[in-house]
Amino acid sequence: MSVTIKLYLYKLLSREVTISETEGVTPSFEWNLLALDRSIWRSHGLHSLETKYMLKPFEVNQNDFDILINFSNDLKVHVLAIEFTEELTPNEEDELNRSLKEHNIERTLEFINNQRYENHNDIETVTFQYDFIPGYHLINFSRDAVLTLENTDNHVQNILSTQPIGVLSGKFIPPFSSSKEADRF
Repeated sequence: MSVTIKLYLYKLLSREVTISETEGVTPSFEWNLLALDRSIWRSHGLHSLETKYMLKPFEVNQNDFDILINFSNDLKVHVLAIEFTEELTPNEEDELNRSLKEHNIERTLEFINNQRYENHNDIETVTFQYDFIPGYHLINFSRDAVLTLENTDNHVQNILSTQPIGVLSGKFIPPFSSSKEADRF
């Protein structure tokens, strides 16, 4: 049975705040992040949580998507899909899917840069698998910091503490020395 969990991610502005056990509130072990389950926390009660825990919503920096893709081998990430703010043509969609399927990082980044700088079309979401989570699962991270998890057996806190989530939230930069593509940055 497939289970999908949607989470709003927030940056914690203070490490001094103690997170009490509250349903639908999950802190990261590693990063200054807090996830709120969208099925529980909607606009009602959300403002009080933002104030209580000193939370700040954030948008993913486009460069952080690039870093995730560029260092996907080092991070043990398999990028499965990328969606953009504007719809791609069928030919563009085929080109992107071919690059992802072949795990051609250089061609994928070239495609993204072409979309971003020539078509003014930013990344909206990236869907990937992470090798250090057992079994088949999907992780979808949107530019407005909504994390969607499928088939993760409720390992939410562990997933929030992974390096890929650290990269996308701007909290972790992989060591450049371990990747031959590092000269891009």
